[in-house]
Amino acid sequence: MKIALVNKVFSRRHGGGEKYALDLAESLCRLGHHVDLLGHVIDDPPAGAVPLEIPLPQWSKSRKTLGFIRSVRRELTHRHYDIVYGMTPCYPVDVLFLGGGVWTHHMRVRYPSWLGRWYRYVVHPVQLTNALVERRLYGRHMPRRVIANSELGKGHLTRFYNVPGERIVVARHGVDHHVFNPGMRALHRGPQRQALGLGDDELAVLFVGNNWRLKGVETIIRAAKVLCERGQAVRILIVGKGKPWQYESIAQKLGIKPCLMFLGHSSQVQRYYAAADVFALPTRYDPFAVVTLEAMACGLPAITSIHNGAAEVIQHGVTGMVMQEPDDWRTLADHLMALGDAGLRAKLGAAAAQTAQPFTHEANARAVAEVFQDVMRERECGI
Repeated sequence: MKIALVNKVFSRRHGGGEKYALDLAESLCRLGHHVDLLGHVIDDPPAGAVPLEIPLPQWSKSRKTLGFIRSVRRELTHRHYDIVYGMTPCYPVDVLFLGGGVWTHHMRVRYPSWLGRWYRYVVHPVQLTNALVERRLYGRHMPRRVIANSELGKGHLTRFYNVPGERIVVARHGVDHHVFNPGMRALHRGPQRQALGLGDDELAVLFVGNNWRLKGVETIIRAAKVLCERGQAVRILIVGKGKPWQYESIAQKLGIKPCLMFLGHSSQVQRYYAAADVFALPTRYDPFAVVTLEAMACGLPAITSIHNGAAEVIQHGVTGMVMQEPDDWRTLADHLMALGDAGLRAKLGAAAAQTAQPFTHEANARAVAEVFQDVMRERECGI
């Protein structure tokens, strides 16, 4: 197949979506498909993929969002593809990836009050633009298929836009098991804990993410306070971009500021999986946090909330823990205290690594390619 992948950024130095776009391109090329990358930033494209730079306006974020869509449409009029796969909200496309979830739901989670949402729309017009683009996508520009990375995302799309379930396919992410595996963790665990100054008796709880308010850093800090009161030594490793001073202030008031370690963004996150004992992501909304799967692949028991699509691959009490309420730091503290037992951690970690094994980039690419082939068959049959 001749495939166009459309994403604003293709890069391993950015977030999960930008990295996933490159991983998918590489896997599709290995399967023998011709792949063009249509994006504004394309870093280190894989062998066999053709980068096509899409210009962006230099003004507001709203203009950049709409300008990208217009520029892609112009580019597509000069080219023929069997499948155009939108990995960012844009139209028209044959298949759309619901990687970032449903924007309407995202705004309701962040701003429960309708007044608060409209205030954000006025102050930050790009958020209103995102909502309008989403409405067009699932209205007159509805693609033939939508690929969601979780049942959670599929359910939100059906709920908010009445998209028929048969038009939504769930294809979960994969991870690179050459990088994320228990052997790597065992090899680097001692040196990495020593480099971070972690004591043998300290429970190292790892958080990886950028939107700290949405993804529950405060919940982890408050749970750590409970652990300290119960006599469990704990250290919180926070990897990603955020505002440390806000959370240092919370920890200072709780009297546990020394327990926090802000480690910044890292392109070598596997070393922190090696140092950690437990992975925690009590997020309020994440369609599929692939870091959860990476942690599991390394043999770490993961604790997350039902609002993370990756919770669908966790069996509670067997491969990790799943929280019903993301802000419930008392329950998180109970789970962390239980995992203070090294024997239980080892048991859950081994089961987690086994569960993560089938989730590979190649398996994901094959599932995505099957959707593309279904769409091509429908088109040939005039459906």
